[in-house]
Amino acid sequence: MVREFFARSEQIYGMLIKAVSQDRVQIENVKMVDVRLWTIRILFRIHQYKAKEIGQDLVAILQRHKENLLQVMAESKEDDLKSLLKEELIELEECIDAPNKKMVSNFDPDEKPEKQEKIHVLL
Repeated sequence: MVREFFARSEQIYGMLIKAVSQDRVQIENVKMVDVRLWTIRILFRIHQYKAKEIGQDLVAILQRHKENLLQVMAESKEDDLKSLLKEELIELEECIDAPNKKMVSNFDPDEKPEKQEKIHVLL
């Protein structure tokens, strides 16, 4: 299972944590917002899956990131940046509360995969 692998891999998990453990300069970098949003969504799923094992440490890191986001939002004069950070903040709060949410699945187990037609390629 992918969530198990991500949670157990120190290298991957460490990279995810690093992405949400950034300083103010990186938080103000608009190019990094999408990276952090995807990271938070991945951490949401890992947090749901391994809440007992990683929850306490992960929540502390996420809370620190939340404080940094709020500080940047309060001090920034750029409305576009504030809007992006507000979206990130919403995702972050969902991630913090992940163990209390219904388990997210990437697919519906009752749904059968569609039969794919063979495609013939002529070379």
